[in-house]
Amino acid sequence: MKSLFYFTLSIICLYEVANAHHGLDLYDVDMLIEITGQIKEVRLSDPHSVLVVKSQNSDVLWDVEGWAASGVIAAGLTLEYLRSGPAVLIEGFQTKDKKRTTM
Repeated sequence: MKSLFYFTLSIICLYEVANAHHGLDLYDVDMLIEITGQIKEVRLSDPHSVLVVKSQNSDVLWDVEGWAASGVIAAGLTLEYLRSGPAVLIEGFQTKDKKRTTM
């Protein structure tokens, strides 16, 4: 189940990059970053859901944008599971202003 979650989350991030309605102007697309950590908070909403992820190597919290709520649910990720605080590995682009936000 853990590897399925990693795979699904990677697909969510890649899908969002390919289909972002606001483009990539806000993101530094020249630097792909990797975050390993644990989900601390989930906000399922439209047009993007947000996972708050605590980095494994520090106390840094990242806001990670992903699919709309319906896309997360369609991927088979339940709110109950996400709120249980699973470990995640996320690849995405950080915002150009270097805030702790990724896509």
